[in-house]
Amino acid sequence: MRMSRRTLLSGAGLAALGLAGCSSATTGPVAGMPAGPRVFTADADANSVSVVDLASGKTVAHLQTEPKPHHLTVSPDGTNLWVTSYGGSKVEIFSASTGAKLGGVDVGAFSDDLNFSPSGDRLYVSLGTVNALAVIDPKSRKLLAHIPVGALPHGVRVSPDGQQVYVTSTRDNTVDVVDVQQQKVVKRIPTGPNPYEVVFTADGRFAFTTNYLGTSVDKIDTTSQSVVGVVPVASLPAMETLSPDGKLLYVACMNPGMVSVVDVATLRELRRIPAGPSAHGVIVTPDGSRLYVTDQGGATITVVNPTDSRTVGRIAIGASPNGIAYAG
Repeated sequence: MRMSRRTLLSGAGLAALGLAGCSSATTGPVAGMPAGPRVFTADADANSVSVVDLASGKTVAHLQTEPKPHHLTVSPDGTNLWVTSYGGSKVEIFSASTGAKLGGVDVGAFSDDLNFSPSGDRLYVSLGTVNALAVIDPKSRKLLAHIPVGALPHGVRVSPDGQQVYVTSTRDNTVDVVDVQQQKVVKRIPTGPNPYEVVFTADGRFAFTTNYLGTSVDKIDTTSQSVVGVVPVASLPAMETLSPDGKLLYVACMNPGMVSVVDVATLRELRRIPAGPSAHGVIVTPDGSRLYVTDQGGATITVVNPTDSRTVGRIAIGASPNGIAYAG
């Protein structure tokens, strides 16, 4: 369903369009769910989420999803897993501990990336087919608004102070800055070609955007809201994550399957770590000792020791894995 680019829908308007209701489809607990740290991957061609037990290094469960699951995130309190879809209009909700499907929120379009506010009281979801940012109340599981943004939005990150949402507009080559109180775009920051994902430093002073068709990462000063540096990386940079100490930026690059390691202070690429075919998603464990990289072309996760840039394992998961998330 396509909405007006100029319309911010009220709760009543959303209900009238049939967008405010929750999905009633639920399932019970899933056998084999690990009690300890685990990783979730959105496996697009398997229509499922793989659950990996980090203690054993094995996939222990698969959660059935809407068609073409794309990205996923765990709520700030660690209780729930939210999953977007390129083949359905619902953002689905699972228990992060039991794997039970708890329902979903119909956002009215295919969904791309998603990110929680620091407090966990709002979830923001990019809707690439209707050029909008969906705003969800996770507690009530209701869609609150569609905020118009630039063309083909993808990456979504909420600033550490919770006041702004940065949204990459891949066709416009901009990062759109959304003010959460005004619920509108207040600034458009020009970037390199096809900005894909964005991540903030812990203090919110800077943000980094991968330029998927630019073979580069832009550094954005969030005070001046402008690009203040560019670093070349491996080809087709997709998802990214910062090391726990904030000193290194890890960038998953799809061609030929590498992780570029960038020094945040000097804005230099330090090295490239081989991963699997079409490396796409990347996360780092809270202690910084391991990277987990989804290999879209290999139906695997590559496990890397970032200290010595050594591959320490590969884990079989579902076909065409995309997004990846960690739960402790």
